[in-house]
Amino acid sequence: MERKRAKREGGADNGGADSGGADSHSRGRAVAEVKLDGAGCSGGGDGSLWAQCGHGQAKEPVVFRGAAVHWPSAFWSPTLLATHQAFGRCNVKALFHRANERPASEADCITRETTLKQFAQWILQGDRSTPPPPPPARDVDAACRGGRVADAVKSEPEPSESDSKHKKCANLDNAAFWFGTEGAVTRCHYDTYGCNLAVQLDGTKRWTMFPPGVARGMYPTRLPFEESTVRSSVDVEAPDASAHPDFVALAAHAAQWVELGPGDVLFVPHGWWHHVRCTSTAISTNLWISHPADKRALLSEAMTQYVVACVSEQQPTWFCPTQSPVTPSQALALLGAALDANGVHLQHDRDSGDITEALLRRRIAEALINPSVIQDVVDGVLR
Repeated sequence: MERKRAKREGGADNGGADSGGADSHSRGRAVAEVKLDGAGCSGGGDGSLWAQCGHGQAKEPVVFRGAAVHWPSAFWSPTLLATHQAFGRCNVKALFHRANERPASEADCITRETTLKQFAQWILQGDRSTPPPPPPARDVDAACRGGRVADAVKSEPEPSESDSKHKKCANLDNAAFWFGTEGAVTRCHYDTYGCNLAVQLDGTKRWTMFPPGVARGMYPTRLPFEESTVRSSVDVEAPDASAHPDFVALAAHAAQWVELGPGDVLFVPHGWWHHVRCTSTAISTNLWISHPADKRALLSEAMTQYVVACVSEQQPTWFCPTQSPVTPSQALALLGAALDANGVHLQHDRDSGDITEALLRRRIAEALINPSVIQDVVDGVLR
């Protein structure tokens, strides 16, 4: 682990020399740091990571240095991913963008289906100008997103006692896996569901975060649509004050940032905006934790998807590459499931006490054509 800690320190120095994010960094402050003294992610004890996060209810981000250094997955590296047969069974979606470009969203990237093992081999070969055809004209930055990796690594050894403790903090079956080259960026957004623990396994990443209270200055957008993701229209690394004056006035000063290295764990509170840049080739995972607001958010997400489905006519450009377009009927079924989760049930029997599909459609229409909503829509169209 000494090798990885040294790499983290080197990555921090390199990150400081990178001009990306300098505007936000000059105005905000560093994320608070906590040293756990070996308590790890245990669910018990006042000194545990989970307790330090307020059991998921903390309102400010915090980084736990070295909290995951003893997890078996902390020893994952590009070389391991490129050679272990288990990762050849893990399908991922790889996103490529030309080096030094600033893609507005994942929809602006070239997308390729591959395996985690193949992606790692591509990274290690050194020549990044030729990803799977058609190749970009210049060198590229790349990142891959994996959903569950648990199924792909069943041949791995059983977790140690220290590793199993963090199952008290999050459901690992819902963990997301991230692997990117230096320069790969996840543009600023917030997640509508839960809060999460970001665990850095290898390499370094720089996180820039903003609290929910500055949403007006973040210029939120839902297109291209991806469930649970609300993006900012602002390039927080190079904000345009003329296009986004409220970001400079309301949000920039509230930024918090941190450089994560191997073994570090970052708690991201519910609703916090975050922009992430790989400052070296980096491997990390996110452990999502449920939040009391999730049931309501589930309904809001289903409603949003229904509106997008009705207006978009399933145009692919309206949807993120990781999100499959749906028809209005499919979206309405998702909305019905969300209503079920909130204790409201769709029934076709008009004599029941529950609402019918026809009544649901009417209520949606009445809400959307409310004069105040229509005025907001008109203002948005004319903006």
